[in-house]
Amino acid sequence: MQARKWKKDNIQLEKEFLIEWPLERIKIMELAEYVIGKGPENKSLCYEFEFGKYCGLYLSIKDGFSAKFGVYCSKKHHAHCDKINQPIPELKLRSKFEKLKIDLIVIS
Repeated sequence: MQARKWKKDNIQLEKEFLIEWPLERIKIMELAEYVIGKGPENKSLCYEFEFGKYCGLYLSIKDGFSAKFGVYCSKKHHAHCDKINQPIPELKLRSKFEKLKIDLIVIS
């Protein structure tokens, strides 16, 4: 009985996600709409998966390190960091994020 409710809830949440974050939005998404680390008011894609509305979606990717998102905003470094927790130079940040977006689009 619990499994059926969980499945039903996840199907509904997935529908809501696809309405809120359609592929077209991801294609034009800006860095600030993606990164985690700017607080709950940001409502970024990564924030929603980690702490927000979609944190319980299916098996969840909640918890762990922000680096799992590929690019995140680090308070410690006062910079955007990569998956190995190193600051990304400003000159490389745009291209790194664009590559990450392409990867997201490919797996969608």
